Amino acid sequence: MACGFVKINRDKVSAGIAIIVIIFIFLLTCPNSQAQTSIAFKPTDIFLVPAYNGSISFRVNGTYSAATFENNTWTFTNLHLTGSQPLENLKFSAQNSNVTIFSYVTSNNTGSQTVRLRYAVEGTGKQILNLGLSPKEGGSNPSAEWTVTVNNNVFLAQGNGWSI
Repeated sequence: MACGFVKINRDKVSAGIAIIVIIFIFLLTCPNSQAQTSIAFKPTDIFLVPAYNGSISFRVNGTYSAATFENNTWTFTNLHLTGSQPLENLKFSAQNSNVTIFSYVTSNNTGSQTVRLRYAVEGTGKQILNLGLSPKEGGSNPSAEWTVTVNNNVFLAQGNGWSI
């Protein structure tokens, strides 16, 4: 019985190990990620609500991941307005009015959350909106307070032109 030796070329082994290490490092630093696509809009873009004779536009540039129109309501997902905080979901409908949305701001001061959506209206119609807040942030929370201000900070009581 013959016993044989295999001659290993050390240069080829070293090159093979180096290639495997480079591929491994590349895979770690470049993971397969699926980024969400943002769609940009400008103040000149108008979102019509034809059946209600209404429209919605924005005063500033921004982006969203989706804008869908269903049941005469626009739903903006992952809305980012320039100079404002992101808004995960905004549902808005305008009846016999043209709405221009300016900004969205949230703050949490001394345990109370404040959410503010600033918009202007042309026409005497009606606006229906949903900021996507959970009941904990509004509806069933006994300490929640909803206010509407118009024309130079005139506060309107609930039932005086608006309702929840």
